[in-house]
Amino acid sequence: MIYEYLNEEMMNDIIDGQLRDLEASHFSLRIAQPSQLSDPQAYQQWYQQKMLVETTIMRVRQLKESGVLFSDEEE
Repeated sequence: MIYEYLNEEMMNDIIDGQLRDLEASHFSLRIAQPSQLSDPQAYQQWYQQKMLVETTIMRVRQLKESGVLFSDEEE
């Protein structure tokens, strides 16, 4: 998609903001880690959420580094 109001610098700012938010979410999850022994169900939910955030962080970093997000090609 061709963006009329966003340039590459603005897109980088948006991506950096998203990565900052994702890293803050990951850090918050680490602080709130439930006990695996006393509450296995809560731990499993926490772990799945943490893994989702980690996967998303890695994917966004990969997209940023590859430059795919800045191409004008239609998806």
